[in-house]
Amino acid sequence: MFFQTGLCPSVGIGSHISGGGFGILFRKHGLAADHVDAYLIDVNRRILNRKSIGEDIFWAIRGGSAASFGVILAWKIMLVRVPPIVTVFTIHKTLEEGATKLIHRWQHREDKLHIMEPYGGRMSEISESEIPFPHRKGNLYNIPYIVKWEVNSIEESNKHIK
Repeated sequence: MFFQTGLCPSVGIGSHISGGGFGILFRKHGLAADHVDAYLIDVNRRILNRKSIGEDIFWAIRGGSAASFGVILAWKIMLVRVPPIVTVFTIHKTLEEGATKLIHRWQHREDKLHIMEPYGGRMSEISESEIPFPHRKGNLYNIPYIVKWEVNSIEESNKHIK
């Protein structure tokens, strides 16, 4: 069994879920926020569950910046089944080597692969109105832009910040 954990090591579980929460099996199962329930304390000190929160607020706390509705006390996480075989790989291709063509073919022909950033699969089946994560049907893939450097120190970070 598996919970849709995130891809970024610096994001905690509360932020992961309340931001939608895509992970390595999101093409197979959808987002982390598609598989949770929540307990929240409101301004009147009432502890509320999904039913007593109401669907609008439950929608908002799973990606709609719902900090003003209360404090989330707990997430109830629903696990999903892991397929018997999961394949993860990296392909290094330049534009000159046909990277664009490869990505296009991969997205349209290999919908059963469970990989990190291509959308599609289960993501295309869940309405974008289910939670505030709008990148559902019609979005082929996400291109993450990541900047990092090998030495992790304040001194090294300051070299890159003006």
